[in-house]
Amino acid sequence: MQDDSIWFSLINIEAYVEKTKIFNGLNLDLRTGENTIILGPNGSGKTSLLKLLERSIYPLTKRNSKIIAFGSETINLWDLRSKVGFMNTEIDQRINNLTKVVDVISSGYFGDYQRSRDQKLNFIKTQRLYYLLEEMDLLSISNDHYGSLSEGQRRRVLIARAL
Repeated sequence: MQDDSIWFSLINIEAYVEKTKIFNGLNLDLRTGENTIILGPNGSGKTSLLKLLERSIYPLTKRNSKIIAFGSETINLWDLRSKVGFMNTEIDQRINNLTKVVDVISSGYFGDYQRSRDQKLNFIKTQRLYYLLEEMDLLSISNDHYGSLSEGQRRRVLIARAL
Protein backbone atom coordinates (compact mmCIF):
# COMPACT_ATOMS: atom_id res chain seq x y z
CA MET A 1 0.00 0.00 0.00
CA GLN A 2 1.35 3.41 -0.99
CA ASP A 3 1.78 6.05 1.73
CA ASP A 4 -0.61 8.97 0.90
CA SER A 5 2.12 11.51 1.64
CA ILE A 6 4.36 10.05 -1.11
CA TRP A 7 3.91 12.06 -4.30
CA PHE A 8 6.75 10.44 -6.26
CA SER A 9 8.18 6.95 -5.93
CA LEU A 10 10.96 5.14 -7.79
CA ILE A 11 11.06 1.38 -7.23
CA ASN A 12 14.00 -0.76 -8.39
CA ILE A 13 14.89 1.56 -11.29
CA GLU A 14 17.58 0.78 -13.84
CA ALA A 15 18.49 3.48 -16.35
CA TYR A 16 21.15 4.20 -18.94
CA VAL A 17 22.47 7.29 -20.67
CA GLU A 18 23.67 6.07 -24.03
CA LYS A 19 25.46 2.80 -23.10
CA THR A 20 26.41 3.80 -19.55
CA LYS A 21 24.34 2.39 -16.69
CA ILE A 22 23.62 5.29 -14.34
CA PHE A 23 21.13 3.63 -11.96
CA ASN A 24 20.72 0.05 -10.86
CA GLY A 25 18.13 -0.86 -8.24
CA LEU A 26 17.36 2.78 -7.39
CA ASN A 27 14.60 3.28 -4.80
CA LEU A 28 13.38 6.71 -3.73
CA ASP A 29 10.24 8.14 -2.13
CA LEU A 30 9.52 11.87 -2.13
CA ARG A 31 6.91 13.05 0.35
CA THR A 32 4.59 16.04 0.30
CA GLY A 33 5.72 18.79 2.65
CA GLU A 34 9.31 17.57 2.87
CA ASN A 35 12.34 19.29 1.42
CA THR A 36 14.81 17.02 -0.32
CA ILE A 37 18.45 17.83 -0.90
CA ILE A 38 20.58 15.79 -3.27
CA LEU A 39 24.28 15.95 -2.41
CA GLY A 40 27.24 14.23 -4.00
CA PRO A 41 30.46 14.75 -5.90
CA ASN A 42 30.64 15.54 -9.61
CA GLY A 43 29.56 12.56 -11.68
CA SER A 44 27.62 10.88 -8.87
CA GLY A 45 24.25 11.12 -10.66
CA LYS A 46 22.56 14.19 -9.13
CA THR A 47 21.62 15.72 -12.48
CA SER A 48 20.71 12.31 -13.90
CA LEU A 49 18.32 11.74 -10.99
CA LEU A 50 16.59 15.06 -11.70
CA LYS A 51 16.36 14.14 -15.39
CA LEU A 52 14.78 10.83 -14.38
CA LEU A 53 12.25 12.68 -12.19
CA GLU A 54 11.39 15.18 -14.92
CA ARG A 55 11.20 12.35 -17.47
CA SER A 56 14.00 13.40 -19.81
CA ILE A 57 15.76 10.12 -18.98
CA TYR A 58 13.64 6.97 -19.13
CA PRO A 59 14.30 3.78 -17.16
CA LEU A 60 14.30 0.27 -18.57
CA THR A 61 10.93 -1.41 -18.37
CA LYS A 62 11.24 -4.31 -15.95
CA ARG A 63 8.58 -6.35 -14.23
CA ASN A 64 9.66 -5.46 -10.69
CA SER A 65 10.29 -1.75 -11.25
CA LYS A 66 7.85 1.16 -11.10
CA ILE A 67 7.63 4.90 -11.23
CA ILE A 68 4.60 6.32 -9.44
CA ALA A 69 3.70 10.01 -9.59
CA PHE A 70 0.78 11.39 -7.61
CA GLY A 71 -0.56 7.85 -7.04
CA SER A 72 -0.49 6.78 -10.69
CA GLU A 73 1.89 4.66 -12.75
CA THR A 74 0.59 6.39 -15.87
CA ILE A 75 2.50 9.67 -16.01
CA ASN A 76 1.42 12.52 -18.22
CA LEU A 77 4.58 14.57 -18.77
CA TRP A 78 2.77 17.90 -19.11
CA ASP A 79 0.63 17.21 -16.04
CA LEU A 80 3.77 16.35 -14.05
CA ARG A 81 5.57 19.50 -15.17
CA SER A 82 2.58 21.67 -14.26
CA LYS A 83 2.63 20.25 -10.70
CA VAL A 84 6.38 20.10 -10.08
CA GLY A 85 8.86 22.92 -10.62
CA PHE A 86 12.17 21.86 -12.14
CA MET A 87 15.16 24.07 -12.67
CA ASN A 88 18.13 23.13 -14.79
CA THR A 89 20.39 24.65 -17.41
CA GLU A 90 18.45 22.97 -20.23
CA ILE A 91 15.38 25.06 -19.38
CA ASP A 92 17.50 28.21 -19.75
CA GLN A 93 18.47 27.12 -23.27
CA ARG A 94 14.86 26.46 -24.31
CA ILE A 95 13.50 29.87 -23.34
CA ASN A 96 13.16 32.32 -26.20
CA ASN A 97 15.35 35.37 -25.47
CA LEU A 98 12.50 37.71 -26.47
CA THR A 99 10.12 36.30 -23.84
CA LYS A 100 9.29 38.73 -21.05
CA VAL A 101 10.39 37.76 -17.52
CA VAL A 102 6.78 37.73 -16.27
CA ASP A 103 5.86 35.24 -19.02
CA VAL A 104 8.84 33.00 -18.31
CA ILE A 105 7.84 32.74 -14.65
CA SER A 106 4.12 32.26 -15.32
CA SER A 107 4.86 29.58 -17.96
CA GLY A 108 5.80 27.33 -15.05
CA TYR A 109 2.11 27.10 -14.13
CA PHE A 110 1.48 25.41 -17.47
CA GLY A 111 4.53 23.14 -17.54
CA ASP A 112 5.79 24.90 -20.64
CA TYR A 113 8.72 27.19 -21.51
CA GLN A 114 6.69 30.09 -22.81
CA ARG A 115 3.18 31.17 -21.95
CA SER A 116 0.83 31.48 -24.89
CA ARG A 117 -1.79 34.21 -25.13
CA ASP A 118 -4.66 31.78 -24.45
CA GLN A 119 -3.12 30.60 -21.15
CA LYS A 120 -4.71 32.85 -18.54
CA LEU A 121 -3.82 33.04 -14.86
CA ASN A 122 -6.58 33.01 -12.29
CA PHE A 123 -6.60 35.50 -9.42
CA ILE A 124 -4.67 33.26 -7.00
CA LYS A 125 -1.95 32.43 -9.54
CA THR A 126 -1.63 36.11 -10.47
CA GLN A 127 -1.22 37.03 -6.79
CA ARG A 128 1.42 34.30 -6.38
CA LEU A 129 3.23 35.52 -9.51
CA TYR A 130 3.51 39.07 -8.17
CA TYR A 131 4.53 37.78 -4.74
CA LEU A 132 7.37 35.82 -6.41
CA LEU A 133 8.40 38.83 -8.49
CA GLU A 134 8.70 40.89 -5.30
CA GLU A 135 10.37 38.18 -3.19
CA MET A 136 12.94 37.35 -5.87
CA ASP A 137 13.63 41.09 -6.54
CA LEU A 138 12.39 40.77 -10.13
CA LEU A 139 9.50 43.25 -10.17
CA SER A 140 11.59 46.04 -11.73
CA ILE A 141 12.63 43.79 -14.63
CA SER A 142 9.35 41.87 -15.03
CA ASN A 143 8.74 43.30 -18.53
CA ASP A 144 12.35 42.94 -19.70
CA HIS A 145 13.28 40.29 -22.24
CA TYR A 146 14.85 37.15 -20.80
CA GLY A 147 17.81 37.46 -23.21
CA SER A 148 18.75 40.88 -21.82
CA LEU A 149 19.24 39.58 -18.26
CA SER A 150 22.48 38.92 -16.44
CA GLU A 151 23.32 35.33 -15.45
CA GLY A 152 22.28 36.01 -11.84
CA GLN A 153 18.94 37.52 -12.91
CA ARG A 154 18.28 34.51 -15.16
CA ARG A 155 18.89 32.15 -12.24
CA ARG A 156 16.47 34.08 -10.04
CA VAL A 157 13.85 34.00 -12.83
CA LEU A 158 14.24 30.23 -13.17
CA ILE A 159 14.01 29.73 -9.41
CA ALA A 160 10.82 31.83 -9.35
CA ARG A 161 9.47 29.78 -12.29
CA ALA A 162 10.19 26.53 -10.45
CA LEU A 163 8.46 27.84 -7.32
